[in-house]
Amino acid sequence: MWDSGWRANVPEEQGWKGYILQCAAEADNMAAMRLLVDAGAPLKSTYPEDFNIIACHVRPSADISDRKQCNVETLTEMVTYLLAKGYRITDEDLAAVIDECDVETIRYILRFMDAADESLKGSATWTSLAAAIAADKMPADLVGTVFRKGPAHIWNIWTAYRMIEPAIAVNNAATLDIVKAVVEPLVEREPYESTIGFNGQWKCSPPIFYNVLQAGMWDVAEYLVESGGKEEFMGMVLPELRQEVGPNGGGGVKDLLMGIGADEFVRRIEVVEQKRKDPDWRNNGDAWF
Repeated sequence: MWDSGWRANVPEEQGWKGYILQCAAEADNMAAMRLLVDAGAPLKSTYPEDFNIIACHVRPSADISDRKQCNVETLTEMVTYLLAKGYRITDEDLAAVIDECDVETIRYILRFMDAADESLKGSATWTSLAAAIAADKMPADLVGTVFRKGPAHIWNIWTAYRMIEPAIAVNNAATLDIVKAVVEPLVEREPYESTIGFNGQWKCSPPIFYNVLQAGMWDVAEYLVESGGKEEFMGMVLPELRQEVGPNGGGGVKDLLMGIGADEFVRRIEVVEQKRKDPDWRNNGDAWF
């Protein structure tokens, strides 16, 4: 928790007070926290890493073994006090809450984060969110809320793939709702130009389609095509299948593929799998990547 690098950017006395403030948050000692803040403990470090006080509270170190699991009741007083003093909830804070707390607590914390919040600038939250989706812990509406809170240049198509993959792996009644919750904010946003020159408009990647179709999730496949994946879908199927269904498709995804028979569909997917191993094929226009 304590990093001596703070000493180069934060006065010695303030640095130690900030460290002790984190310890007080770990120990769930609000009285000590109030004393430290009143005594000048900094709530935001000038060191590149934030203090992540809420994360310290909900994810205490191993030597604090008698702490009960964090919930809304234990957080309310602390969050209200910190925000009133100018604290800003960080990426690590939200990630820790997603990892350690119940859904009610996650919902509570999100109330205090603005849309396009620049504090969601790192990978901590999306890593925790993907893990929560994989554990079937996160309701679809909360997944969508997190996506809308983050800035568009961070919470973009690449982040979306990290959320869609675990949702597909779970493959239950909530999968389609979670996929929609991730995709809809991207469809609604204006395209942006990223640093690698990629137009950030939503398009579904063929590997995502492949996983969806292999699992027989036709409703998810239909949605992904409708939301902007038509070009990728038609590009992923083998040329002879493309000829059978025509350039514009027609009908639903299930109709397109099930029309050739389930056995033939599986055979063609296996052919594609073999082709993917060929470096020359991966580099030509028919490749998925």
